Amino acid sequence: MMSESKPTFRPGLGGLLGGIFIRPRQTLGAIVESNGRGWWIPLLVMLVLTVTLVVLSGPIQAKEMREQIAKMQDSQSIPGQQGNPEQLEQTLSFATSPIFTIALPAASGAIGLGIGWLIQVGFLYLIATVLGGRTRFGALWGVVLWAAMPLAIRLLLQTGFVTLTGSTIKNPGLSGLVEQSAGDSLAALRAPAGQLALSAALGQLDLFVIWNLVLLIIGLKIATGFSARKAALIIIGFWLLGIGLNILIAVVGASLAAGSIG
Repeated sequence: MMSESKPTFRPGLGGLLGGIFIRPRQTLGAIVESNGRGWWIPLLVMLVLTVTLVVLSGPIQAKEMREQIAKMQDSQSIPGQQGNPEQLEQTLSFATSPIFTIALPAASGAIGLGIGWLIQVGFLYLIATVLGGRTRFGALWGVVLWAAMPLAIRLLLQTGFVTLTGSTIKNPGLSGLVEQSAGDSLAALRAPAGQLALSAALGQLDLFVIWNLVLLIIGLKIATGFSARKAALIIIGFWLLGIGLNILIAVVGASLAAGSIG
């Protein structure tokens, strides 16, 4: 127990960055003891990678949106009853402008990271306090941010994929196991609610998420003194709540979007 609360090494900031992958238990112990030292490093890394992926994906998504809308119009067009081309072009230009494909997604992604972390740390701090765990908000803040580094690796790989292939990631996580219309987001909106829910759930699961959860469990155990089982139940419970919320948003959002396009 003493070896967890008082780590035998005190790494510098570079040592924390490498140690979270090589010696996660000792590194998280050092982070807890120093009340979240160096938390701005994973924050900066995640923000830069998130914005970079959005900037690279935005123009590709705009092009794909134009192609899909053009195909939909061709399939639904009736001779002698075609719409106003100028009005359609204005609408497409507005919907695919950098404001909507880059600026807003980048801003919402960055803000979403911060809000998500605050909610997660607040939840863990509240649960730890209620269950008798003795910890500090700063320590949990450091644990949550440093435990996100596997997700930074995922962002880096996704950025490389988009750069090399020139296409966006259609099926994140394990959502590709659910049969969908290949790359056709408009057709996917009309999928059954059960399929949308399963796809949203599987999209939140991959090796990097599991890695992140393991680090969170280790960090919470060290920060609060809880048993590994109790820490695992808390972390997995919070993760499942997040999946449930994502499923609800995906199903409701798809239903509204499908209704608006007929």
